[in-house]
Amino acid sequence: MEDQTKFGDPTAYNIMFGPDKCGGNRRTHLIFNYKDKNVLKTDDIRYTQDNYGETQLYTLKLTPENEVTVWHGEDQLYKGELEKGWKLLEPAEIPDPDDTKPSDWVDEPMMDDPEDKKPEDWEQPEEIVDEEAKQPEDWDADEDGDWEAPMKANPDFKGEWKAKKIANPDYKGAWVQKKTANPDYVEDKELYAYDDFSFVGIDVWQVKSGAIFDKLLITDEEEEMKAGQKAWKELREAEKKMKKEEEEKQAAEKKDEPEEEKKDDGDSPDVDADDDDADDDKDDEDL
Repeated sequence: MEDQTKFGDPTAYNIMFGPDKCGGNRRTHLIFNYKDKNVLKTDDIRYTQDNYGETQLYTLKLTPENEVTVWHGEDQLYKGELEKGWKLLEPAEIPDPDDTKPSDWVDEPMMDDPEDKKPEDWEQPEEIVDEEAKQPEDWDADEDGDWEAPMKANPDFKGEWKAKKIANPDYKGAWVQKKTANPDYVEDKELYAYDDFSFVGIDVWQVKSGAIFDKLLITDEEEEMKAGQKAWKELREAEKKMKKEEEEKQAAEKKDEPEEEKKDDGDSPDVDADDDDADDDKDDEDL
């Protein structure tokens, strides 16, 4: 990349990979570029980064067998074939245009019962005249016109009659069109391969600062990948230990406070025990 100041959409790339959280949409993004076309996965890889303030590790493994594996920390989020998970190629098979559904094919599993007849008294109007209604005493035919009794719901109305359903003896099941080889399909056993990885770029939109990105590794050696995962585990354990020590220190300091100070702290109007704004900021992070 000659001019790094111009990095950003629409900078061309080989692979886009990482967590994507935007409002209610959450997924682990993985996009492959194939013949200058960026191809998203056919279905999303789940998003699992719900811990904040902790170092996260994302790992993508792409093998010469065109197999893809994705981890978030030690959690395997996805493993599958590159060709099946991403529409990089034309489909190997397509519906056979010469295969058409027979005219006598029956694909309705149920049918009207020919022996079920509509009762003679079924047909009833939805509304009937209210026989109990009386013309108001102050009704003036000259001004109000001829009085007509209002309508009311007919208690004998049964709605539209429909025959009972029975199993269709001629049912053959759902018709499925045959497949045929796609003449436009071209196999590519090197979907995984890229001629060059000349740079790594990080394009981030977020509502608050504080995210740090480091220790980026692109390698052909699986042992190097495993060493990176091991280093992350050691860092994670160190972070947990430090966090625990800090929590114990704070608890001890609070325990040693005079009772009056504790009471004052609890009654202080400046303390907000339920900081909704802080939670909202976290929910809006997009890494």
